[in-house]
Amino acid sequence: MQGGPMKKASEALQLLLRSLPEDCLFNVISFGSRFDSLFEKSQSYSQESFTKALKHAQEMTASYGGTEIYNPLKWAFENSRNDMPTSVFLLTDGQVYNVDQIVELIKSCEEKKKDDLRLFSIGIGDSVSHNLVESVSRAGKGYSQFVTNTERMDKKILGMLKNAIKPPIKDYNITWTDHIIEDSLPTETNTVNNPIISCFSNITTPPPADQNIFTDTKIQQAPFLIPPIYPGVRFIVYCILEKGVEACKEIILSANSHDGPMKLSIPLDPVILQGSKMHTLAARKLIQDLEDGTSFIHKHHSVKF
Repeated sequence: MQGGPMKKASEALQLLLRSLPEDCLFNVISFGSRFDSLFEKSQSYSQESFTKALKHAQEMTASYGGTEIYNPLKWAFENSRNDMPTSVFLLTDGQVYNVDQIVELIKSCEEKKKDDLRLFSIGIGDSVSHNLVESVSRAGKGYSQFVTNTERMDKKILGMLKNAIKPPIKDYNITWTDHIIEDSLPTETNTVNNPIISCFSNITTPPPADQNIFTDTKIQQAPFLIPPIYPGVRFIVYCILEKGVEACKEIILSANSHDGPMKLSIPLDPVILQGSKMHTLAARKLIQDLEDGTSFIHKHHSVKF
């Protein structure tokens, strides 16, 4: 980082440090071609630790070389506490060659922490890699934000910190159609009046050997697995229905939150289903699921091509 991005990163870090809750533990890792941490291990938020971190943020300089993210993230995950949830904020203005490797690292660590690890990414400046910033946040079950060198970012940063502190809403289920939907694929003996095959369940049972999941699939949701959704952050999910399968007049979204079950009814406007734009966007999201390894194909490990 140099110039505007470096200044913006310093301001973002200072804002985060000033806004941390008093009962948290925190650390700061500076990275480039090399990396180091401000503290040997995460410290309790106190006047002493805050003062040291704030001074570090105010005096940050572009002296670490090129952008290499894998090793500092690996160190952060390996040194995180196992007895409490961990939120990681990644601030970068650069690009890397090994996005896929970084994403796999985040996925692996997130699975080991069993939903107690989330990663939020902030892209700074005009040259930052959107693919990097968005990919790591999807893998880390957080979300991403972008700020330009001249943009005020207080609202974005504080909103992200607020969402990182409290448990997210998760375990979503969406009712797209009034048709009866089987979570698992039909068996070989069930050849008459087969129910519609759904490709947005969490069931990972492979289909029968003679079952073609592509030609027999009548409902596809993208993204296949709905990640945590955060207040104030727009999230879009698509559903592709085969001809003859009608959508509900109201789409029902149900989920679990730390305050209990929740349910939301969303009226469906038939106008939005016309034309090809919506279909194109849905297809793009399906392709992204394939690239991320989170599609229905990856969840149903054995499929007939």
